[in-house]
Amino acid sequence: MQIPPKHHLDVWTIPFQHQGDRSLSTALAYLDPQERIRCEKFRQPSSQLIFAYTRMAVKTILGHYLSLPPQHLSFHAQ
Repeated sequence: MQIPPKHHLDVWTIPFQHQGDRSLSTALAYLDPQERIRCEKFRQPSSQLIFAYTRMAVKTILGHYLSLPPQHLSFHAQ
């Protein structure tokens, strides 16, 4: 997959299906250490899952465009 040409828009939908601890452990494998710390700060397990699952999905999509493994991508807040 390549970066889309100028004036091109891709729209992605991310289906979210709660599958318990298995989903969270799978999603956590995509997070870097700082993201895992941030994820653990959410009080509700459902919020942790949404955060981790969303990060996993975004990294997977960007990884396709950049030809990089999703686990090699990280986000930094300023």
